[in-house]
Order: sequence, then structure tokens, then C-alpha cells
Amino acid sequence: MKKLIFYCSIYLVLIVVGFFAYQQFSNAKELDIEKGKDIIDKINNNTSDPKWNYTHHKDENLEHEHEQQYNEELVDIFRNIESTLSFFIVVLQEEEEELFASMFLPEQYSTDLWEYIDEPFFNNANYKILREINRDGTLVSASYETTVLEGYKKTRESSEVILNLHYRDGKTVELLIDLVLVGTEHRRNDDIFYIKTSIIEMIEQIHLQTK
Repeated sequence: MKKLIFYCSIYLVLIVVGFFAYQQFSNAKELDIEKGKDIIDKINNNTSDPKWNYTHHKDENLEHEHEQQYNEELVDIFRNIESTLSFFIVVLQEEEEELFASMFLPEQYSTDLWEYIDEPFFNNANYKILREINRDGTLVSASYETTVLEGYKKTRESSEVILNLHYRDGKTVELLIDLVLVGTEHRRNDDIFYIKTSIIEMIEQIHLQTK
């Protein structure tokens, strides 16, 4: 009897420890829609393409310093997983086609376009793909999970996250997203996150999970 109580106690302790370990290492966080909107405003209010375009031809030193500081701020934003995903969700909600395409590795996205539809540039493929992801404009919110400690791997070369998309009809889709840091080739230390995951795979998972 004592042995049974002992083993039951050990089993209970393991369950409790496992639960708290899961909470520590797998932490779902709601994405901040307002933060995503603020980032889009910053981009739309800039005369250049601030996500990766760095102009170094200003004649006035003050203008150059202001632009450099501004672009560095955006690089910091897109080197952060949570900020990048918040931006991505708002891009989906507001159906910003160009910004949507810019979130993916160009070579992968180009391959996916041609796999998705013949003559993608004449068949409005960007918009159709975007509408597949937001399910005809019904995306209302999103959260994400990582299997790492809070704050860890925020600026590593790659990071897998689980992106949970919540739709108006109550359905939730869980996507495994592979984010990679890639340099913009304009200056040093300007790596920002891009989505490496195939858009075709994402669409297939959405269809599968919303049948």
C-alpha cells in the first residue's frame, strides 16, 4: 500500500512539473492588431520602401540621419517575431497585396505563384492567395506559440512558430510557420524576418482544417 501511495505521489508530481514546464516553454500569445496597424502606418507614411530600402543619397546631413534612424527602427521591428507576425495579420485583414507578397522569401513565393495558377501576373494571383489565407476577409484575430523561453530566439537566424488564425465562423487554423532572418543587402546588421514556409502548404492546411 505504501508503495502504491509512493508511486502515485511521484506520478502526480511529474504531471504538475510537466504542466508548468509546458506553460514555460510553450506560451501562446495574442497578437496585437493595433501594433500591426501602427507598423503599416509607418510604412505608408515613408516616401521609400522602409521594410528593406535604404537610401544613402541625401544631401542634407539632418535628413540623412533622420532617415537612417527611421529605417533602423523598422529593421528592429522586423527582427522581432511578435512584431513581424502582428504586421502580417493586419496585412491579411486589410488586404495589402504588395506588403503581403513582401513577407515571403521572393524565390519561394515566385515558385508558389506559378504552382498556384497559370499566368499568375495576369490572373490576380496575389489577391486570390491572400483571400485564401484570410478566408474571404473573415480573419478576426490571431495568436502564436513558440517552444522556447520568453524572449529567446527573437533574433536568431530562423525560428519555427505556430500561428493560430481565428476566423469569424469560430474556426481556428493552426499553421507551422518557418521564419528566417535575411539581410536586405543595403547595410550591415539589417537582417529582417521573412516567411520561408510555402504559401501552397499554408493554403492546403487551411482547407484541411476548415472543412
